[in-house]
Amino acid sequence: MVLFAGGENLDPQRGGKDTMTAFSAKTGETLWTAPHPPSGYASSEDLFVINGLVWCGVTSSPRDSGVFTGRDLRTGKVKAEFPPDDWRHMPHHRCYRSKATCNFILTSRTGIEFVDLSAKHWTANHWVRGSCNYGILPANGLVYAGPHSCACYLLAKLNGMNALAPARSAPREALNAERLQRGPAFGEIRNLKPEIQNPDDWPTYRGNAARGGVSKTKAPVELKRAWQTFLGGRLSAPTVAGGRLFVAAIDAHAVHALDANTGAKIWVKSRFSCKMGEWVQA
Repeated sequence: MVLFAGGENLDPQRGGKDTMTAFSAKTGETLWTAPHPPSGYASSEDLFVINGLVWCGVTSSPRDSGVFTGRDLRTGKVKAEFPPDDWRHMPHHRCYRSKATCNFILTSRTGIEFVDLSAKHWTANHWVRGSCNYGILPANGLVYAGPHSCACYLLAKLNGMNALAPARSAPREALNAERLQRGPAFGEIRNLKPEIQNPDDWPTYRGNAARGGVSKTKAPVELKRAWQTFLGGRLSAPTVAGGRLFVAAIDAHAVHALDANTGAKIWVKSRFSCKMGEWVQA
């Protein structure tokens, strides 16, 4: 079988109808033709063959019904059809075509909507989006969503590179016990609270555990250089606590400790070579 959809460039509002056509791979004979609803947005349209059925849905614009239709691959006859039952979405589909697995069609009206073909049920996950044109990648039992520059739905979506798995059935306490392990020195720590006396210190990346990137330190209107120390190479973001400044030399795999007031070098620890899979300290 060879399936083809789209390409007619007909405007449905003017009476035209997009179609999909099934051809014989051996002879090129037209076997059947059926309507093909608009799908996607600024992308190729959807056409999926899953378990012997040809699936497509009306998902392009906010006026569309969201109905998915499954047709027999050999005859084109409708074998299954159902509307969305959980569908709160943005004005139009995101700028990439839907994806599919053996069990789901993954649309992107807002985030990812898992369309369960057996249960005829939609499950909306509004916090995950794919990049324009490429979208998401379902594989290995996971859904991969890469970095993107889209400004839609900024308050809810995940950023960065994400690999998402189904929720586990075990209680949360059991999952935490599996994820978090106490090291051998845990019981020797008498005070688990940080002993940072100076509220103006910057003891971790972006200032605090919440990565707030904000300090209440008062600074003069006119700034001037207090000191400058050359370390070389690419440097990480610094941290400051207890009168010392710590910064990593990224390419040298080294950590430098400087006097926070004068910039004088106090010590450096480096791991620059690898033998038999183990780092050797310089």
